[in-house]
Amino acid sequence: MVDFNETLWEIDEHTKAKHTILDKYLKAWFPILSKKSSTLVYIDGFAGPGEYKGGEPGSPIIALKAALEHKHKDKFKKIAFWFIECRDDRCEHLRNKIASLGDLPSNFHVEVTCGRFDEELSKILDELEREGASLNPTFCFVDPFGYTETGGPKILGKILKFPKCEVLLTYMVGFMDRGAYDPDKCKTICREWDFSEEDINKIINTKSMESREMQWIDALKNKLIKASGSDLRHLAFCVKGYNNRTLYYLVYFTKHIKGIEVMKEAMFKTGKTGQYKFSDYNFKQTNLLDYSNELWQNECADIIYEHFRGSIQKTEDVKNWVILETPYIWRSGILIKLEEEGKITRVIGRPRRFTYPDNAYIEFK
Repeated sequence: MVDFNETLWEIDEHTKAKHTILDKYLKAWFPILSKKSSTLVYIDGFAGPGEYKGGEPGSPIIALKAALEHKHKDKFKKIAFWFIECRDDRCEHLRNKIASLGDLPSNFHVEVTCGRFDEELSKILDELEREGASLNPTFCFVDPFGYTETGGPKILGKILKFPKCEVLLTYMVGFMDRGAYDPDKCKTICREWDFSEEDINKIINTKSMESREMQWIDALKNKLIKASGSDLRHLAFCVKGYNNRTLYYLVYFTKHIKGIEVMKEAMFKTGKTGQYKFSDYNFKQTNLLDYSNELWQNECADIIYEHFRGSIQKTEDVKNWVILETPYIWRSGILIKLEEEGKITRVIGRPRRFTYPDNAYIEFK
């Protein structure tokens, strides 16, 4: 049994999966945004002690190493890492863990703050609002033990108001779905996430658990769209425990299709089964096979053809449709398959066969 009251605790397999997604995404996010911005900000809202009992790295160390060990790290500009943790013992352990990494590059600025995430971030956002200033491109990882102290739509929506700012949230759907039937817990949920009694009743009166989970996510998305005043895009990755019951969803919010493309890659590969989910229960099944490239690319090719058959489309538009409207990631091999099968009859504006530049036009049979 994991004891979360200790300074360090044992890591679960689903936490490793969550950290894999974080690591894969940041390794792409740092170089992409560094080309366009002089300063990047990484915020870890519930940072913890920086490691687990077995010595496995926590999210702050994963984030630092994603930048430190990147092959293009010399081209990075300023990166500010802000780790927020409410417990003094864990803050101290985290500081020592960071110090053990040695001297950090001069363009790395690291701060560990002992305090509540919602309170500390609120101070910064309120000050920026008063000054009419903007937040630098920011990736904010919000990973609470429960469903409180996140600041809810009020804080997360303020982050997402700014251009190039993104949020990755551990959204405790499983616990909230069970807690919503308890009057006291329901009040806490409503207060934290700005849900109304009508919002909650709509969810809990739905029989299907899977449908209820999607409604929890939609309710959050709608609140964040309203609070941020932005047209947000999102991805959701389901995390289940050893009894195969949903614990939480890892939900990502951004305004940018490139962010969706990169996060989709991270989530798709971590899920392994063609679904955006990870289960501790399934992890124990040693005969569970990865979802093969050939299988999912065949499936994706079929739905592309069904959607675009008889039309001429720009490659970029086909790619964006796959990224935004399907569960699949993008690979040009999908188009190669369609062309080999005769379902693509012509490609206008490409240098050679079986290439598909973004500005080329594809004629579907």
